Amino acid sequence: MPKPPPDPGDRHRLSAAEGWLALGLPSDALAELDGLSAAAARDPEALHWRCLALGRLRRLDELLEMGRRLESTVPADPRGPLHTANALHWLGRSEDAYQHIRGSLDRFADSWHLAYDLACYAAQTRRLDEAVDWYRKALQHASHPDSLREYARQDPDLEPVREQLC
Repeated sequence: MPKPPPDPGDRHRLSAAEGWLALGLPSDALAELDGLSAAAARDPEALHWRCLALGRLRRLDELLEMGRRLESTVPADPRGPLHTANALHWLGRSEDAYQHIRGSLDRFADSWHLAYDLACYAAQTRRLDEAVDWYRKALQHASHPDSLREYARQDPDLEPVREQLC
């Protein structure tokens, strides 16, 4: 049975949550998401926006739970593993984040996001040659490689391999 179209109020709340996040106001985004209907709150887009807000607020245990929920809800969506691994990394569990992303690569071989994050986790776990390789793979798949290069120049997670990236 096809999924019914979202309620106009729910569509508005999702759009507002995205806007609040763009403005750097994750608490306001969460308030919008908290007002969603039960069905809309389980929607992958709502889970994704909630993960972004929780990450920005550094509510990491909740982010970990929500990332795992997104993974189980939509296994074909690379955002679930990304959110889960980010939570693990920010909780000081970079090795777990590395292993989690490595375990997801077979499903998302063309995801520059996964390759980039894997480069970060590899760098943080002292797999320096591998970090450089994953960074280069991320650049190959990125739609805007120059923007990614600029971002990487400032990313503290890549500090151990910074000189090899330029």
